[in-house]
Amino acid sequence: MRRATTRRTERALGVMVGCGIALAMACEKQRVAGPSTSVADDGTATAPDEPIEPMTPRSADSRDDPAAPRALPRSSEVQDWIKTEPVRVAPAGQMKSLVDDEELARVLGAFHVERVARCAYQSPYATAQAVLVEASTPTDALGAYSILVPHAGCTARDDGSLLASAKRENQLVVSACQGRVLLQLYCVLGDEEAGAKSCERLAGRTVFSVPAADPPLLAQAVRDVNPEQCDLWLVRTAALLRGLDHPTLRRLNGAELNARLGLTGEAVLSIVSVRQTRESAPLVIWLAEYPTDDAAKAANERYRQAIKDATGGLDQTTLLGSPRGRYLVGTWTAEQETARNLVRMLEQVLAQR
Repeated sequence: MRRATTRRTERALGVMVGCGIALAMACEKQRVAGPSTSVADDGTATAPDEPIEPMTPRSADSRDDPAAPRALPRSSEVQDWIKTEPVRVAPAGQMKSLVDDEELARVLGAFHVERVARCAYQSPYATAQAVLVEASTPTDALGAYSILVPHAGCTARDDGSLLASAKRENQLVVSACQGRVLLQLYCVLGDEEAGAKSCERLAGRTVFSVPAADPPLLAQAVRDVNPEQCDLWLVRTAALLRGLDHPTLRRLNGAELNARLGLTGEAVLSIVSVRQTRESAPLVIWLAEYPTDDAAKAANERYRQAIKDATGGLDQTTLLGSPRGRYLVGTWTAEQETARNLVRMLEQVLAQR
Protein backbone atom coordinates (compact mmCIF):
# COMPACT_ATOMS: atom_id res chain seq x y z
CA MET A 1 0.00 0.00 0.00
CA ARG A 2 2.76 2.40 0.89
CA ARG A 3 4.67 1.44 -2.29
CA ALA A 4 1.65 2.21 -4.49
CA THR A 5 1.20 5.54 -2.81
CA THR A 6 4.86 6.32 -3.36
CA ARG A 7 4.58 5.48 -7.08
CA ARG A 8 1.53 7.75 -7.46
CA THR A 9 3.38 10.56 -5.69
CA GLU A 10 6.44 10.13 -7.91
CA ARG A 11 4.27 10.20 -11.06
CA ALA A 12 2.54 13.41 -9.85
CA LEU A 13 5.87 15.03 -9.09
CA GLY A 14 7.14 13.99 -12.54
CA VAL A 15 4.15 15.59 -14.21
CA MET A 16 4.62 18.76 -12.17
CA VAL A 17 8.36 18.94 -12.95
CA GLY A 18 7.68 18.22 -16.64
CA CYS A 19 5.07 20.93 -16.79
CA GLY A 20 7.44 23.31 -15.04
CA ILE A 21 10.22 22.58 -17.53
CA ALA A 22 7.84 22.97 -20.49
CA LEU A 23 6.57 26.24 -19.10
CA ALA A 24 10.10 27.48 -18.56
CA MET A 25 11.08 26.52 -22.11
CA ALA A 26 8.02 28.29 -23.50
CA CYS A 27 8.87 31.41 -21.56
CA GLU A 28 12.46 31.34 -22.82
CA LYS A 29 11.28 30.84 -26.38
CA GLN A 30 8.91 33.79 -25.99
CA ARG A 31 11.74 35.92 -24.57
CA VAL A 32 14.10 35.12 -27.44
CA ALA A 33 11.64 35.19 -30.32
CA GLY A 34 9.61 38.19 -29.18
CA PRO A 35 5.82 38.46 -29.23
CA SER A 36 4.11 35.63 -31.03
CA THR A 37 0.98 35.74 -33.08
CA SER A 38 -2.16 34.97 -31.14
CA VAL A 39 -5.03 32.81 -32.29
CA ALA A 40 -8.50 34.17 -32.67
CA ASP A 41 -11.67 32.33 -31.65
CA ASP A 42 -12.09 31.02 -35.22
CA GLY A 43 -8.61 29.55 -35.19
CA THR A 44 -6.98 32.14 -37.47
CA ALA A 45 -3.74 33.84 -36.50
CA THR A 46 -3.82 37.53 -35.65
CA ALA A 47 -1.03 40.07 -36.04
CA PRO A 48 1.22 40.93 -33.10
CA ASP A 49 0.54 44.07 -31.12
CA GLU A 50 3.56 45.91 -32.53
CA PRO A 51 3.61 49.26 -34.40
CA ILE A 52 3.88 48.83 -38.17
CA GLU A 53 6.43 50.97 -39.97
CA PRO A 54 4.82 53.24 -42.60
CA MET A 55 5.45 52.08 -46.14
CA THR A 56 7.47 54.28 -48.49
CA PRO A 57 5.09 55.70 -51.12
CA ARG A 58 5.49 54.38 -54.62
CA SER A 59 7.11 56.76 -57.09
CA ALA A 60 4.94 58.13 -59.91
CA ASP A 61 7.89 59.20 -62.07
CA SER A 62 7.26 56.55 -64.72
CA ARG A 63 3.80 57.99 -65.41
CA ASP A 64 4.95 61.60 -66.00
CA ASP A 65 3.76 63.39 -69.12
CA PRO A 66 6.57 63.09 -71.72
CA ALA A 67 6.52 66.90 -71.98
CA ALA A 68 6.92 67.37 -68.22
CA PRO A 69 9.20 70.30 -67.26
CA ARG A 70 12.54 68.94 -66.08
CA ALA A 71 12.57 71.53 -63.31
CA LEU A 72 10.05 69.44 -61.35
CA PRO A 73 12.23 67.06 -59.31
CA ARG A 74 11.99 63.31 -59.67
CA SER A 75 11.55 61.14 -56.60
CA SER A 76 14.45 61.34 -54.14
CA GLU A 77 16.21 64.13 -56.06
CA VAL A 78 15.25 66.30 -53.10
CA GLN A 79 15.87 64.80 -49.67
CA ASP A 80 12.84 62.87 -48.30
CA TRP A 81 10.49 63.76 -51.18
CA ILE A 82 8.77 61.12 -53.36
CA LYS A 83 6.57 62.09 -56.29
CA THR A 84 3.18 60.47 -55.63
CA GLU A 85 1.15 61.93 -58.52
CA PRO A 86 2.63 62.13 -62.02
CA VAL A 87 3.28 65.39 -63.82
CA ARG A 88 0.41 66.53 -66.00
CA VAL A 89 0.83 69.38 -68.49
CA ALA A 90 -1.69 71.74 -70.08
CA PRO A 91 -1.30 74.69 -72.47
CA ALA A 92 -2.32 78.16 -71.31
CA GLY A 93 -5.78 77.85 -72.82
CA GLN A 94 -6.52 74.77 -70.71
CA MET A 95 -4.66 75.73 -67.54
CA LYS A 96 -7.84 75.80 -65.43
CA SER A 97 -7.91 72.01 -65.69
CA LEU A 98 -4.78 71.96 -63.51
CA VAL A 99 -5.17 75.16 -61.45
CA ASP A 100 -7.63 74.78 -58.56
CA ASP A 101 -6.55 77.99 -56.82
CA GLU A 102 -8.97 80.70 -58.01
CA GLU A 103 -6.61 83.52 -57.04
CA LEU A 104 -3.75 81.96 -58.98
CA ALA A 105 -5.99 81.49 -62.03
CA ARG A 106 -7.15 85.12 -61.83
CA VAL A 107 -3.59 86.46 -61.66
CA LEU A 108 -2.27 84.20 -64.42
CA GLY A 109 -5.08 85.38 -66.66
CA ALA A 110 -3.56 88.88 -66.62
CA PHE A 111 -0.14 87.74 -67.88
CA HIS A 112 1.32 85.88 -70.84
CA VAL A 113 1.57 82.17 -69.97
CA GLU A 114 2.71 79.29 -72.20
CA ARG A 115 1.83 76.20 -70.15
CA VAL A 116 1.14 74.83 -66.68
CA ALA A 117 2.27 71.58 -65.04
CA ARG A 118 1.04 69.90 -61.86
CA CYS A 119 2.10 66.96 -59.71
CA ALA A 120 2.22 65.93 -56.04
CA TYR A 121 4.92 64.90 -53.57
CA GLN A 122 5.09 63.27 -50.15
CA SER A 123 7.73 63.37 -47.43
CA PRO A 124 7.73 62.11 -43.83
CA TYR A 125 6.84 65.63 -42.73
CA ALA A 126 4.39 66.97 -45.32
CA THR A 127 2.50 66.47 -48.55
CA ALA A 128 2.73 69.01 -51.36
CA GLN A 129 0.85 69.76 -54.55
CA ALA A 130 3.11 71.56 -57.02
CA VAL A 131 1.86 73.89 -59.75
CA LEU A 132 4.63 75.07 -62.07
CA VAL A 133 3.90 77.86 -64.55
CA GLU A 134 6.07 78.52 -67.58
CA ALA A 135 5.48 82.14 -68.60
CA SER A 136 6.25 83.65 -71.99
CA THR A 137 8.84 86.01 -70.48
CA PRO A 138 10.64 86.46 -67.15
CA THR A 139 8.63 89.68 -66.76
CA ASP A 140 5.36 87.72 -66.80
CA ALA A 141 6.62 85.17 -64.25
CA LEU A 142 7.91 87.88 -61.93
CA GLY A 143 4.78 89.96 -62.45
CA ALA A 144 2.50 87.13 -61.37
CA TYR A 145 4.77 86.43 -58.39
CA SER A 146 4.73 90.12 -57.36
CA ILE A 147 0.92 90.11 -57.17
CA LEU A 148 0.69 86.76 -55.38
CA VAL A 149 3.42 87.81 -52.90
CA PRO A 150 2.81 91.59 -52.77
CA HIS A 151 5.49 92.49 -50.22
CA ALA A 152 8.34 90.22 -51.28
CA GLY A 153 10.85 93.07 -51.51
CA CYS A 154 13.08 94.17 -54.38
CA THR A 155 16.11 91.93 -53.81
CA ALA A 156 16.46 88.37 -55.07
CA ARG A 157 18.30 85.55 -53.31
CA ASP A 158 21.93 84.77 -54.12
CA ASP A 159 20.94 82.43 -56.97
CA GLY A 160 18.64 85.06 -58.47
CA SER A 161 15.40 83.42 -57.34
CA LEU A 162 12.62 84.72 -55.13
CA LEU A 163 10.93 82.58 -52.48
CA ALA A 164 8.30 83.29 -49.83
CA SER A 165 5.94 81.28 -47.59
CA ALA A 166 2.52 82.19 -46.23
CA LYS A 167 -0.09 80.36 -44.16
CA ARG A 168 -3.47 79.97 -45.85
CA GLU A 169 -6.16 78.18 -43.85
CA ASN A 170 -4.76 74.70 -43.19
CA GLN A 171 -1.98 74.96 -45.77
CA LEU A 172 1.44 76.47 -46.11
CA VAL A 173 1.73 78.05 -49.57
CA VAL A 174 5.31 78.39 -50.79
CA SER A 175 5.80 80.67 -53.83
CA ALA A 176 9.00 80.80 -55.85
CA CYS A 177 10.12 82.49 -59.05
CA GLN A 178 13.16 82.20 -61.28
CA GLY A 179 13.51 83.19 -64.93
CA ARG A 180 10.33 82.28 -66.80
CA VAL A 181 9.11 79.92 -64.07
CA LEU A 182 6.62 80.57 -61.29
CA LEU A 183 6.07 77.81 -58.72
CA GLN A 184 3.28 77.39 -56.17
CA LEU A 185 3.55 74.63 -53.55
CA TYR A 186 0.45 73.87 -51.49
CA CYS A 187 1.76 72.01 -48.44
CA VAL A 188 -0.13 70.19 -45.71
CA LEU A 189 2.24 69.84 -42.77
CA GLY A 190 2.48 66.80 -40.55
CA ASP A 191 5.30 68.35 -38.56
CA GLU A 192 5.03 72.14 -38.39
CA GLU A 193 8.70 73.08 -38.31
CA ALA A 194 10.25 70.18 -40.20
CA GLY A 195 7.43 70.23 -42.76
CA ALA A 196 7.84 73.95 -43.49
CA LYS A 197 11.59 73.60 -43.97
CA SER A 198 11.10 70.55 -46.14
CA CYS A 199 8.59 72.34 -48.39
CA GLU A 200 10.84 75.38 -48.79
CA ARG A 201 13.73 73.05 -49.66
CA LEU A 202 11.59 71.40 -52.35
CA ALA A 203 10.60 74.80 -53.79
CA GLY A 204 14.15 76.12 -53.74
CA ARG A 205 15.49 73.01 -55.46
CA THR A 206 12.80 73.22 -58.14
CA VAL A 207 13.62 76.76 -59.27
CA PHE A 208 17.37 76.43 -58.69
CA SER A 209 17.82 74.63 -62.00
CA VAL A 210 15.91 77.29 -63.97
CA PRO A 211 18.08 79.81 -65.87
CA ALA A 212 18.04 83.18 -64.10
CA ALA A 213 17.03 86.48 -65.69
CA ASP A 214 18.27 90.02 -65.16
CA PRO A 215 16.36 92.01 -62.53
CA PRO A 216 13.75 94.45 -63.88
CA LEU A 217 15.23 97.76 -64.99
CA LEU A 218 13.39 99.70 -62.30
CA ALA A 219 14.69 97.38 -59.58
CA GLN A 220 18.22 97.88 -60.89
CA ALA A 221 17.77 101.65 -60.86
CA VAL A 222 16.78 101.84 -57.18
CA ARG A 223 19.28 99.22 -56.03
CA ASP A 224 21.69 101.89 -54.74
CA VAL A 225 19.00 103.88 -52.92
CA ASN A 226 19.23 101.43 -49.98
CA PRO A 227 15.75 102.12 -48.60
CA GLU A 228 14.36 100.85 -45.32
CA GLN A 229 11.58 99.14 -47.24
CA CYS A 230 11.22 98.36 -50.94
CA ASP A 231 8.37 96.67 -52.80
CA LEU A 232 8.16 95.85 -56.49
CA TRP A 233 5.23 95.03 -58.78
CA LEU A 234 5.00 94.36 -62.52
CA VAL A 235 1.67 94.31 -64.34
CA ARG A 236 0.17 94.39 -67.81
CA THR A 237 -3.09 95.82 -66.48
CA ALA A 238 -3.59 98.34 -63.68
CA ALA A 239 -6.66 96.42 -62.53
CA LEU A 240 -4.35 94.18 -60.47
CA LEU A 241 -3.00 97.11 -58.45
CA ARG A 242 -6.15 98.12 -56.61
CA GLY A 243 -6.24 94.95 -54.57
CA LEU A 244 -2.80 95.60 -53.09
CA ASP A 245 -2.41 96.78 -49.52
CA HIS A 246 -0.75 100.10 -50.35
CA PRO A 247 -2.03 103.62 -49.51
CA THR A 248 -1.19 105.08 -52.93
CA LEU A 249 -2.10 102.18 -55.19
CA ARG A 250 -5.50 101.81 -53.55
CA ARG A 251 -6.37 105.27 -54.91
CA LEU A 252 -5.74 104.35 -58.53
CA ASN A 253 -8.55 104.04 -61.04
CA GLY A 254 -7.48 100.97 -62.99
CA ALA A 255 -9.53 101.65 -66.11
CA GLU A 256 -8.35 105.26 -66.32
CA LEU A 257 -4.71 104.33 -65.86
CA ASN A 258 -4.96 101.60 -68.49
CA ALA A 259 -6.36 104.13 -70.97
CA ARG A 260 -3.73 106.78 -70.23
CA LEU A 261 -0.74 104.47 -70.31
CA GLY A 262 -2.06 102.24 -73.07
CA LEU A 263 -1.95 99.07 -70.98
CA THR A 264 -3.69 96.80 -73.47
CA GLY A 265 -1.66 93.66 -72.78
CA GLU A 266 1.59 94.36 -74.61
CA ALA A 267 3.08 97.14 -72.49
CA VAL A 268 4.46 96.44 -69.00
CA LEU A 269 4.17 98.76 -66.01
CA SER A 270 6.82 98.36 -63.28
CA ILE A 271 6.22 100.01 -59.92
CA VAL A 272 8.57 100.41 -56.99
CA SER A 273 7.54 101.75 -53.58
CA VAL A 274 10.35 102.79 -51.23
CA ARG A 275 10.45 104.18 -47.72
CA GLN A 276 13.60 105.89 -46.51
CA THR A 277 12.52 105.26 -42.90
CA ARG A 278 9.75 103.21 -41.31
CA GLU A 279 7.85 106.40 -40.47
CA SER A 280 8.19 108.15 -43.84
CA ALA A 281 5.51 108.12 -46.52
CA PRO A 282 6.15 105.76 -49.46
CA LEU A 283 7.73 107.15 -52.61
CA VAL A 284 6.16 105.46 -55.63
CA ILE A 285 8.14 105.38 -58.88
CA TRP A 286 6.85 103.73 -62.05
CA LEU A 287 8.26 102.82 -65.44
CA ALA A 288 6.18 101.86 -68.47
CA GLU A 289 7.83 99.84 -71.24
CA TYR A 290 6.22 99.74 -74.70
CA PRO A 291 6.71 97.70 -77.87
CA THR A 292 7.62 100.84 -79.83
CA ASP A 293 8.91 104.39 -79.30
CA ASP A 294 5.70 105.82 -80.78
CA ALA A 295 3.58 103.99 -78.20
CA ALA A 296 5.62 105.59 -75.40
CA LYS A 297 5.21 109.08 -76.92
CA ALA A 298 1.44 108.61 -77.31
CA ALA A 299 1.10 107.52 -73.68
CA ASN A 300 3.08 110.55 -72.54
CA GLU A 301 0.76 112.89 -74.45
CA ARG A 302 -2.41 111.26 -73.06
CA TYR A 303 -1.14 111.33 -69.48
CA ARG A 304 -0.01 114.98 -69.66
CA GLN A 305 -3.38 116.02 -70.98
CA ALA A 306 -5.13 114.13 -68.19
CA ILE A 307 -2.99 115.91 -65.58
CA LYS A 308 -3.91 119.30 -67.08
CA ASP A 309 -7.60 118.45 -66.88
CA ALA A 310 -7.39 116.99 -63.37
CA THR A 311 -9.25 118.62 -60.50
CA GLY A 312 -7.65 116.70 -57.63
CA GLY A 313 -6.80 113.25 -56.40
CA LEU A 314 -3.64 111.37 -57.29
CA ASP A 315 -3.10 113.44 -60.45
CA GLN A 316 -2.12 116.37 -58.26
CA THR A 317 0.94 114.49 -57.06
CA THR A 318 1.88 112.86 -60.39
CA LEU A 319 5.17 113.83 -62.02
CA LEU A 320 6.01 112.67 -65.54
CA GLY A 321 9.41 112.45 -67.16
CA SER A 322 10.05 112.65 -70.89
CA PRO A 323 9.79 109.54 -73.10
CA ARG A 324 13.12 107.77 -73.50
CA GLY A 325 12.82 105.49 -76.49
CA ARG A 326 10.31 102.78 -75.54
CA TYR A 327 10.14 103.94 -71.91
CA LEU A 328 8.10 106.46 -69.95
CA VAL A 329 8.86 107.21 -66.29
CA GLY A 330 6.82 108.93 -63.58
CA THR A 331 6.12 109.14 -59.86
CA TRP A 332 3.14 109.32 -57.54
CA THR A 333 4.34 111.18 -54.46
CA ALA A 334 3.70 114.44 -52.67
CA GLU A 335 7.45 114.94 -52.18
CA GLN A 336 7.94 116.77 -55.47
CA GLU A 337 11.63 117.58 -55.03
CA THR A 338 12.40 113.96 -54.24
CA ALA A 339 10.23 112.92 -57.18
CA ARG A 340 12.21 115.12 -59.58
CA ASN A 341 15.49 113.63 -58.35
CA LEU A 342 14.15 110.11 -58.85
CA VAL A 343 12.89 110.89 -62.35
CA ARG A 344 16.26 112.39 -63.32
CA MET A 345 18.07 109.36 -61.95
CA LEU A 346 15.88 107.00 -63.96
CA GLU A 347 16.23 109.06 -67.12
CA GLN A 348 20.02 108.84 -66.80
CA VAL A 349 19.77 105.06 -66.50
CA LEU A 350 17.49 104.89 -69.54
CA ALA A 351 19.83 107.12 -71.58
CA GLN A 352 22.53 104.46 -71.22
CA ARG A 353 20.42 101.73 -72.80
